[in-house]
Amino acid sequence: MAINLPLPWYDREYWPSLHHLFVERDFLPAAYDIWKQRALRAERRYAKKGYEVVRVKITPEALESWCAANKRPVTLNARHDFAQERLTAMRSPRL
Repeated sequence: MAINLPLPWYDREYWPSLHHLFVERDFLPAAYDIWKQRALRAERRYAKKGYEVVRVKITPEALESWCAANKRPVTLNARHDFAQERLTAMRSPRL
């Protein structure tokens, strides 16, 4: 059984707003197409290692709200934790 790996996924329309929120924005491409190319490459790399990569769409409002509620800056680790939490919620059976 493959291990689920959440991949934070950003739609083109949200990229400028999200990029502005990221603490490490100076190390990330400003152009959406470059970010997407890198994300697709990472997705393929993890899939080849046997992970079930799941794209978790993230909006600026949801991410900023989650980070504020959890008293976390909008860093890479926070984005991954947010995506993991969203994936867990998506995969949990509803009672």
